[in-house]
Amino acid sequence: TVHRGFIPKRSFFVRALFFEKTADMCKDVVEGIRSAPSPHCYFHFQHMGGAVSKRIDSLFTARQAEWSLVISAAWSEEKSAAACRSWVMQVVQKLLPKALGSYATDLGPEDELLAGHSFG
Repeated sequence: TVHRGFIPKRSFFVRALFFEKTADMCKDVVEGIRSAPSPHCYFHFQHMGGAVSKRIDSLFTARQAEWSLVISAAWSEEKSAAACRSWVMQVVQKLLPKALGSYATDLGPEDELLAGHSFG
């Protein structure tokens, strides 16, 4: 959980996955956002531009990634935390079979499965 100083009393929980240009994820993304427990939950698509495919000297395994999808939950009341965290992980579980990998920086000690998708 990250507490951002610019929005009082708001907490965030995020995970990110990497996808190929041709990944068939539209239906899952639409279903995911429709099931969000808070109006402050969102997806952030980041175009990766293909530059990552040119590097071969790192541990990054998702070299063919065209998109990063950041799955974000936000809440202002602690009673919403469990539902928001659960929503992020449910979306991740749904999309993970279609993903090339996951973003390691956001992972915590409970993310053993995603760590395997970050480093192979």
